[in-house]
Amino acid sequence: MKKALVLLLALAMVLSLAACGSAPASTPAEEPAAETVMFTDSCGREVELPANITKIAPSGTVATMILAAFAPEELVCVGTKVSENQVPYLYDGIADLPVTGQLYGGKATLNLEELLATGAEVIIDLGDFKKSVADDLTALQEQTGLPCVFIEADLAHLADAFRTLGTILGKEERGEELAKLVEETMTMAAENS
Repeated sequence: MKKALVLLLALAMVLSLAACGSAPASTPAEEPAAETVMFTDSCGREVELPANITKIAPSGTVATMILAAFAPEELVCVGTKVSENQVPYLYDGIADLPVTGQLYGGKATLNLEELLATGAEVIIDLGDFKKSVADDLTALQEQTGLPCVFIEADLAHLADAFRTLGTILGKEERGEELAKLVEETMTMAAENS
């Protein structure tokens, strides 16, 4: 009789623990955290980026043009509507990407809701250095939760911009190829002036 009572009590305890969820049968495996790298952008900001970037949102028209030439398959949106005249020269599908607007200038029209709907992993700003760029990108990063980087890409810095893009996007050969093209073109222009 004692053995039956002990077994009954043990069974009751196991059932009560199972009902409370205190003894789960197995614990689901946690997803590994995505790898990240630290990047110092052209205005000196340290930004944590995904190690493997596959979805890029440009900050506006200039960034769209440069990224459409460099990494069109990673673009998830464009800064301005693509004209019909541009379509034959662009990577397939770019004209169909959502238009998210422009971060800067008199035509600043950035649509945060549309931008967030794209699933972008990073916002890349390319172009001329502006005094407010660090503050603007820090504010945008806080609003969206997306890493935002600035890469100076005026004419004097364009070759370096292509190399930098190559480094952060894992396309070093493409970056070097375009950087050399820019440097050769600048040299030819200087020799012919």
